[in-house]
Amino acid sequence: MSSRPSLRDAQRALTRDRLLTGARDLFAEKSYLEATIDGIAERAGVARATVYLHYETKGALAQDLLILDMAAQRRFYHKLADILDRDSPAPNREAL
Repeated sequence: MSSRPSLRDAQRALTRDRLLTGARDLFAEKSYLEATIDGIAERAGVARATVYLHYETKGALAQDLLILDMAAQRRFYHKLADILDRDSPAPNREAL
């Protein structure tokens, strides 16, 4: 049995990524309050109904973005802590 995701699962993940990217870009350009589901759908290149297949609200989409961003920051700070915990007195700029 293959451990690869099905084509449907892969497409769903791709659409979700497009929605997250579109929302992140729109929130950065306008603001969370000014961004709309229609605007997010347009940025992601999907229909409004597709947004609602993945997220019940704009807030749920924003929550996923925050969780992803927090996880990325956590990985970054753990990596930085590993560099700083090494025995050398001062890590070089390239290591940081």
